[in-house]
Amino acid sequence: MAIGGKGDKPLKELPVRAAGAKRLPLAMNHAFQYWVDAARVRIVKGRACFNPVAIAVVPGLQNVPGSGDPTTIDGYQHNKLRRKLVPLDFKVKAWGEEVAGYLIEKPIGQDLHGKPLVHYHDVWHRYEEMGGQIIQTFDQEGWDDFCVRTEKVMGAAPHTAIVSAERSRVQKSAEEHRRQAHRAPGAAAHAADLEANLEVPAAK
Repeated sequence: MAIGGKGDKPLKELPVRAAGAKRLPLAMNHAFQYWVDAARVRIVKGRACFNPVAIAVVPGLQNVPGSGDPTTIDGYQHNKLRRKLVPLDFKVKAWGEEVAGYLIEKPIGQDLHGKPLVHYHDVWHRYEEMGGQIIQTFDQEGWDDFCVRTEKVMGAAPHTAIVSAERSRVQKSAEEHRRQAHRAPGAAAHAADLEANLEVPAAK
């Protein structure tokens, strides 16, 4: 059974109630929203972009009421941390397709009292049940594209000072991996990958 593919339902509003007949080997969790922080950036193929953070909507935390209404999170994430919310219907690319919405709910069964159990994940993760195990795959290309698209949420590209600091951090990480290459298999290759990602592709 493919989980996270066609047939799963992107969230349009929270909370969502859905029942599942079979208990899948996935953990029950809370819905979440992506927020963009001006201080969180990453480098993707030489380009600096934001690195959104997932914030779970947990009743009882950050003033979220028992109903699960996420609007009260704004007071902390937006007003205090100065982050900006990525709308749940934000258009993204996942597994080669354009979709509206980044959050998926997957019914995983019911508890002993018949209460629906739900697992939430983003559209870039897929889970395939094989026997009693779950095999997870991730659409790195789609996630990278999402990070770039969040500039629309911020209304500007990442600040040059933040970008410079991130480039320095990645370069230092690459240098440290090279120093460990004599005793850590794969360290040199990882260092080369980090440095290659910092390079801006030549214009075609």
